[in-house]
Amino acid sequence: MNTTFQEVDTHLDQFVDTIPKLEDAWNQFRQKSQDLVQERNKVTRVLDYQNVLVDLLELPQLMETLVWNGYYTEAMDLAAHVRRLHIRYPLAIMDDIQQQIQASSDVMLVQLIAHLRRPIKLAAAMNVIGYLRRMDVISSDTDLRLVFLRCRHDFLELRLENLRKSFEHATTSSPLTATPTETSSSTSPLPRRQDMFDYLKRYIDIMREQIFEMATQCMSIFSAKEPDTILADYMVHLIGEMQQSLTDHLAVLDDTSALASLLTQVQYCGMSLGRVGLDFRLLFVQAFQKAIEPLVLRLMDQALTSLTQTLEPILSSIPPPNTWLLPASTYSLATKSLSDNQLQASDKQGDGLLPRPFQPPLLLVDYPCLAAFTNGILTSFNALRLIPALHLADITQQHLTMCLMKVAHLIKQYADQANALYPDQADIVTSFVTAYTRSCVPYLQRCLAEGIYKKATNPSIKSDLNVLFKEHFTMADDNATVSPSLDQQQPSAIHSIDNAPHPQADNTADPTKEITGSNASADDGHTTDDPATPAASLPISDDQPISLIDTSEPIALDKLAIE
Repeated sequence: MNTTFQEVDTHLDQFVDTIPKLEDAWNQFRQKSQDLVQERNKVTRVLDYQNVLVDLLELPQLMETLVWNGYYTEAMDLAAHVRRLHIRYPLAIMDDIQQQIQASSDVMLVQLIAHLRRPIKLAAAMNVIGYLRRMDVISSDTDLRLVFLRCRHDFLELRLENLRKSFEHATTSSPLTATPTETSSSTSPLPRRQDMFDYLKRYIDIMREQIFEMATQCMSIFSAKEPDTILADYMVHLIGEMQQSLTDHLAVLDDTSALASLLTQVQYCGMSLGRVGLDFRLLFVQAFQKAIEPLVLRLMDQALTSLTQTLEPILSSIPPPNTWLLPASTYSLATKSLSDNQLQASDKQGDGLLPRPFQPPLLLVDYPCLAAFTNGILTSFNALRLIPALHLADITQQHLTMCLMKVAHLIKQYADQANALYPDQADIVTSFVTAYTRSCVPYLQRCLAEGIYKKATNPSIKSDLNVLFKEHFTMADDNATVSPSLDQQQPSAIHSIDNAPHPQADNTADPTKEITGSNASADDGHTTDDPATPAASLPISDDQPISLIDTSEPIALDKLAIE
């Protein structure tokens, strides 16, 4: 028994010594089992919410798909949902998802702004602005207006740049980028001027379309109750750019019909934009005045230069008047024929058969140099009549007076020397002087004053001419072949002269050369097949040029019929 108890005591001691170790082992097992249980619970929970977690992880991909397919409403709803989840569950995975969603939102913002830089209708523009407001990336409505106008301005610049490129590739040196001086001195100005005209036409159309579209869209999208001058300032800026562009490029054009067409288009543009309070028509008048003024004055100078070049060799050699001017006998016949037909014209005018009062005097056809000079001046008048700016009335009148007085001094110089050298031919010289002073000068003055500006003529030049040619008028008063007075030579209506006789002349004047202008009688629809049939007379209007003298087919004076 003692042995047994001793063994038991020994085992008990060993057992007591083993219990702490067992306790430690149990504690270790319990800890390990708890971790396993937690992991198992996590895995179990993940399995339970597998579909939800997959949907959550696929949110960035879904957001990207919605953005690239244009479902912006759904994309913004999804972004708002992710923001709420991120606030509710501030986890690392949610931080990552939020960052991916924000990247897709930035792409959506870029796409929305890109829509404003393309052609867009009002409804689509309102949707885009609504999306931008909902995204809350632009702080105020004023900034949103700036973004909208900036994007639409970029689209306008893109259209204008494409327009410039479409015209620039046609020529090696584009007139759209060159200065007016460089363009006018080009070796091929006509195609470039036509290109410039077409360019300006399309430029005005683009500006009209875009300005009207931007104004209407901006006023429709944004509230008018908020005091904001951004739109007004921007519209003023655009109109200023348009005005500057036209001022720079109109100098290239030298065709008044093209200028008149552009002016009509600008007036229509201003009238159209007037519906949104942008009637700018008066602002562009000065640009066209500056463009038409040098053209008209240059045409007058060309007519003066041509006549001067004709008279200068004559002044240097002083040939006998009967070698290059109409003989006195022929002049008497022309005067008698003119006077008789004027009486008939006066009778028929009372019956309303001659409503057009601006036909050139028949007498001028007897002097080719005066006829050519008259045609040149009438060409400038027809050019001016397309854009009869009131600002140019005094300028053109003064320039015309200057040209007429220069010609008068040249004629006076020849007349004085011819009368001294050839006193037996004084009648011819006097007839030439009288034809110029009492037919050509009053007629041109009347065409400018009454035909274009509907005002009285300037009588000062008449007194100057009377003083200048006092001696010759004194001789004319004593001569039986003197032409009628100014009042007799200028009836209220004279038919156009389609064919007229020439004097027998030497090489100083070419009687067979056609004297025409930019708006000849062919523009009126007249036919000149039968010289005995007068052309139809029409009242002067915007589409009816002042008639020019036509000497292309000379015929005998006794075959000329005037009704």
